[in-house]
Amino acid sequence: QGLHRFSGFTASVCQLRPESRGTIRIASGDAGVKPAIQPNYLDTENDRRTMLDGMKLARR
Repeated sequence: QGLHRFSGFTASVCQLRPESRGTIRIASGDAGVKPAIQPNYLDTENDRRTMLDGMKLARR
């Protein structure tokens, strides 16, 4: 297919020092059972504000 005929770029925003904390819990004594994961991603107001500010900066 080759290259696209238009120019572009990718911008990514990530929280490098999050305050939010999740948990990983053993769900069973059976090693074949996946653990219970609760990421709590963007759980704090500061984490949400930081991501929003980063997205606004990337859109400039």
